[in-house]
Amino acid sequence: MSGQKLEKVNYTIENIVAKAAFHNFEKYLNQKQKEIFYNSFISQDRNIWCIQAGPDLINDYSGFGKTISDAVEDFISCLKANY
Repeated sequence: MSGQKLEKVNYTIENIVAKAAFHNFEKYLNQKQKEIFYNSFISQDRNIWCIQAGPDLINDYSGFGKTISDAVEDFISCLKANY
C-alpha cells in the first residue's frame, strides 16, 4: 500500500481527519510515539483505511478501520501495545 505521509503540514482532507482523531489520544503518548504517528502514511484500499508507520504491515506499526478515525484508534492501540 502506498499513501500520503501524515506530516504536520499536509492539508489533504484525509490527513486533517486523521490528525483530528489523533488529537484525542495525543496527551497519552510520549514524544517518540507522536513522531511515529506524524511519520506514518495513510491510504485506502476499497472500504478500509490504513495508517502504517513503514512498508511492512507485519513488523511496522499499523492500524485499520472502516473510517479514518477507526484506523487512527487502531494505530494508537498498536503503538501503545508495542512501543
